[in-house]
Amino acid sequence: ITSEEIEARNFVEGIFDCVVKKINQAQYDQSRILFELLQNADDTVNDLDHYGEDINERTRFIVVDSYDESEGRPSIHVSHFGRLINESLDKANEGKFSNDLLNMLLINSSDKDGGSTGRFGLGFKSVYFICQEPILRSGDLQFKIRGALYPENVQSDSLHPHETRIELTLNNKAKVDTIYGEFEKNADLQALFCKHINEIVIRGHRYKPELQKGIPAGTGLYYSGNNKFLKFNLKSGKIVFKVSRFENKVESFGESSVSRIWNLTPLETAKTFPFAINSSFEVDIGRKNLDETNELNKSQLQNLSKEFISILGDIFDAHNGFFSSFLPSILTQILNGCNTKDSILLNNFCKNVLVGIYNSKKIIPDGIGGIQTNQTKRCDLSSKDIV
Repeated sequence: ITSEEIEARNFVEGIFDCVVKKINQAQYDQSRILFELLQNADDTVNDLDHYGEDINERTRFIVVDSYDESEGRPSIHVSHFGRLINESLDKANEGKFSNDLLNMLLINSSDKDGGSTGRFGLGFKSVYFICQEPILRSGDLQFKIRGALYPENVQSDSLHPHETRIELTLNNKAKVDTIYGEFEKNADLQALFCKHINEIVIRGHRYKPELQKGIPAGTGLYYSGNNKFLKFNLKSGKIVFKVSRFENKVESFGESSVSRIWNLTPLETAKTFPFAINSSFEVDIGRKNLDETNELNKSQLQNLSKEFISILGDIFDAHNGFFSSFLPSILTQILNGCNTKDSILLNNFCKNVLVGIYNSKKIIPDGIGGIQTNQTKRCDLSSKDIV
């Protein structure tokens, strides 16, 4: 090996170390990698939908274990079927998506707009925690990234139609349980919260919540294996409750490790909250925690509460409709949410919903799983109680 090659190698390793340091500063870690790649994939499917492309067969996200024979190391392959890298969809603006590859290489570079979830341009780069030279295959592009910065062509491999595949040969720092753990636990919720991707396959296990009752754009009961969920699609976000396996009632997610507050990717806020909420919340750069002091979050939750009150009122007015049987347990879980200890914003959200549904329909949870319609009672949540 020549001195020039040693110098070049040290330079590449130095650039790589700087990129990893930057990602560390942004509070990313190995547990976020698959969430970030799914978020990016969902945005590419959203691009297709925005420009009128048929997405019916393009809403899968697949993660498989593999093995890199040339390196003698295990690897992870991640595939999606959205817009290809650098693929132009806008005939009036051929260059609109021409910087995909560039954005993957540059720190804090992103073309994502308000319709896309990530805004910091760091999501893809989280793969460098576990892989020195990721390989990307997408349409005519097949390359590896050296030093987290320089693309280099690789030998072509076959792909499924519309497939983009990211191949990650695991380094010595990769922790498989960390990479997969949170993602597998939250896969059902992730599929329910994505804009378009509705099927996630992880190491051969398929997560695809199927609508059983209701409408996709509104209130729906979903089954996924032995799990059941009640999802409310609101203008300002989505709310999901866990459903009892044996009764038409919702119950708390309890002590399970599923995340409760989401900005498409899960946050660490309110791990004991009874149900899950996904919305365009303002969070830190690592997207780990809800910003409790942010006025936009307060406004967002106020909007969510108003929209949720309206939906619950419609369910109450339907009387013997299918979803009416869920209403007492829904209100009970909202009442329980008033006792959440680590989020004032979420406490206020639950209080606002209960006060709003009482003011509009004169119904309140009785605290033991039912509801009361006694109009002589009043709703006083200043101390988290119904009196």
